[in-house]
Amino acid sequence: RALANNEQLPPRGNAPRDDFDNLALEFDAMAGRLRLSAEQREQAHAAVREANAHLESRVTERTLELTESNRKLRNEIENRLHVEALLAEAALTDALTGLLNRRAMMEMLEQAASQLKPGELGLSVILADVDHFKSINDQYGHAAGDRVLAAVGGKLRDICGGQQQVYVARWGGEEFLILMPHVRLASACKHAEHIRREINATRIEDTLNVTISLGVSEIVGGEDPDGCLRRCDQALYKAKDAGRNTVVAAQGTLFATMS
Repeated sequence: RALANNEQLPPRGNAPRDDFDNLALEFDAMAGRLRLSAEQREQAHAAVREANAHLESRVTERTLELTESNRKLRNEIENRLHVEALLAEAALTDALTGLLNRRAMMEMLEQAASQLKPGELGLSVILADVDHFKSINDQYGHAAGDRVLAAVGGKLRDICGGQQQVYVARWGGEEFLILMPHVRLASACKHAEHIRREINATRIEDTLNVTISLGVSEIVGGEDPDGCLRRCDQALYKAKDAGRNTVVAAQGTLFATMS
């Protein structure tokens, strides 16, 4: 019972020391060693518990640090991707009108032309120019001229936006280019005439009436797109010579006034 209760064995009085006394002393020593071992185990367990608690605290802190670092890294990546997307869009977009710029349209034109088989037709281009734009700048100022270009660009976007795979770009200055894949020349001329009438009916800032002249041409498969653009440009000049506010179609070396 004494050993079970972690107590020393009681002395046996003044009786001569015998083997039972020696055994009792050994039991006392063993009990002492067991107590010491239990205390050491408890100290070791306490140290392990403290180390585990410290480790859990450090893991929690480190997890929070990593979570915050990941959040910041994710935000930085998202911001960089957003900036890169804006830069990519800015590189392909005209700042004044929000339309494609010349570089973007040229890439699309070359790609669309490369998909045509040699001799194949079905890719039309419309080149539009605002009539008397220099006079608008001279009379109303360059700010008004910018508003005219923005309004014309927006109107072209609205007119062409309802049609599948029709692309509009500011080609430069007061010129706009419309790319119409899978559209033959006759249909492109009808579309150009519709654009001419819509622009002619539009009043900018309730006071200024603007007209445009348009040249239309069709790319032949295997042809350099520059050849089609030259025909469009020549047709546009003939539309200007014909009194402006006019559509002229170019087919080969032939030109026809459509309005």
